[in-house]
Amino acid sequence: MVPVFDRRKLRPLILALAIALCAFQLTTCTGMWLLDPLIVRATHVGLVLSMLFLWRSSNRALRKTPRPEPAWSFLFDILMIAMSAGAAAYIITNFSYIQDRMPHIDELTAWDLFWGAGLIIAILEATRRVAGLALVIVSGIALLYAFFGHLLPGNMGHLYLAPNQIIESLYLLNDGIWGSSIGASATIIYVFILFGALLEKTNMASVFLELACLVTRNAKGGPAKAAIFGSALFGSVSGSAAANVYATGTFTIPLM
Repeated sequence: MVPVFDRRKLRPLILALAIALCAFQLTTCTGMWLLDPLIVRATHVGLVLSMLFLWRSSNRALRKTPRPEPAWSFLFDILMIAMSAGAAAYIITNFSYIQDRMPHIDELTAWDLFWGAGLIIAILEATRRVAGLALVIVSGIALLYAFFGHLLPGNMGHLYLAPNQIIESLYLLNDGIWGSSIGASATIIYVFILFGALLEKTNMASVFLELACLVTRNAKGGPAKAAIFGSALFGSVSGSAAANVYATGTFTIPLM
């Protein structure tokens, strides 16, 4: 008989990680705990990826109807968690070394390459579980172009990039994984999405929609106008497009 594992037993652990992430993000975003942006981003990515691999199964069918799954699939999740958390911890514990090294001049260590490659694989797998194969294929094509683009003829190609250079750019520099997108996610977007989730769970978000419906109740195309007005009201306090869509879109879009 194949050993099985029930992922639902991990909910207390996921909750503990979520609370730790909330506490970390709120203390760093409000200035109560001042850390270098690279450390904040690495911690953010490490915790988010760890929770994702604990929460979402690699099998799409099991995501919709959670049930016990083969133990080997969870062993793969443990490997992905180890790579994600390990790569983030490596950035945090070796922060001084990363800041002092000269990009594209100092040689990469074996650990740099190992954790860099591992984090890239973990992010691609996390993307597959959340967004499907389309984005993974696009990202894979971009990576293949970086590795083998020098073989293409004419203006389609580029100068040769060693694998070490690609991993260094993605993992150890601020132009890759730790760029502006993760920077926004680890600061503004996370806080406003958390705010929107709190409004939704406490039913406070309905105040914006009810006020919008009251104002547009006699207008033609009322539902659409209510959606626009409610979204504008929420945006005035959130300031984030992503948080706005998450907090109001769940009921304004079905309303239309």
